[in-house]
Amino acid sequence: MSINIVGLGVGDLDYITEIAKKKLIASEIIIGGERQLKDISSLVTSQKLYKLKKLNDMRLYVDNNINRRICFVVSGDTGFYSLVSYLKKFYNEKIDSVIPGISSFQYLFSKIGETWEYYNLYSVHGRELDVINKLNNSKKGIILLTDKKNSPKYIGEILYEKKYFNIEMIVGENLSYKNEKIERFKIRDLKENIRDYEINVLILKKE
Repeated sequence: MSINIVGLGVGDLDYITEIAKKKLIASEIIIGGERQLKDISSLVTSQKLYKLKKLNDMRLYVDNNINRRICFVVSGDTGFYSLVSYLKKFYNEKIDSVIPGISSFQYLFSKIGETWEYYNLYSVHGRELDVINKLNNSKKGIILLTDKKNSPKYIGEILYEKKYFNIEMIVGENLSYKNEKIERFKIRDLKENIRDYEINVLILKKE
């Protein structure tokens, strides 16, 4: 048995690395979330696909296929809130390689023509964060990977309430897909611009 963990990248297969493609094609079983499996459907044909839902069920499935070549596919970069840490607890000696992908925030910064070395990066996907505190202690701003609860709309309303009117919101939605949208506006103009977003990454930029 060997396990490979592959970062899909932003989403569109044009942005997946060649080594990641090779690992996926060489595998017998591919495990990933519904969206990730859908994104690679045109790339793989003979591999068995396992939709990841409950981690305990996934581990039982892996244990029952211990002698197969298994590839986990995760969104974005494997090094930031991915399955790597969890899988290392149980299958560390079985992991053959970890292949990073292009993260959504790297992609977004390239699209707006800016660099992100002076920004702090956080995830509020399924976790809480004191956004005001993190923003105050950043040099240029913060990058947030959001979810339905901690959405750009929810975070923007917090900033508006606290009168952070000069902060710029940059929202990248469905990045790399055909329906990609990138919107940017100041918090003072929040009410005229904010809406509900789909899959997105959020930049809060100081003046």
